[in-house]
Amino acid sequence: MKEKFYMKDNNPWLKYALDDLSVLSMIEDENVFRVIYFHSQQLAEKILKAGLFEQGKKIPRTHDIVYLIDALDTHTGVSADDIQYLSSVYVDSRYPPDVGLLPHGEPSKKDAERAMRIAKEVYHSITEKF
Repeated sequence: MKEKFYMKDNNPWLKYALDDLSVLSMIEDENVFRVIYFHSQQLAEKILKAGLFEQGKKIPRTHDIVYLIDALDTHTGVSADDIQYLSSVYVDSRYPPDVGLLPHGEPSKKDAERAMRIAKEVYHSITEKF
């Protein structure tokens, strides 16, 4: 049986991930789907970087969730389709005239719920492994 490790208290990426998780908890029942979508992507990105930190790896300057998962020496158990979906939502600008984070425009409640579910699955998978 593999020994379980716990994330270091000094892991800066874990602290940032926990901020995004807290924000999601506060807004999950609100109709702010762009914000939910954004913080979901950020939660997954930051917890994956926390995992890389735990593995002693250099943290890449990327928002690409697929790339970050591939860089880890562990599996999340989250489907490739879900990972690609969440990875596709990051944009460099969150201000108008950008219509929304999705190719079809503003995210719906269903989109936001899916993004949050995926992000939480990634979060739980990584925190269970370290």
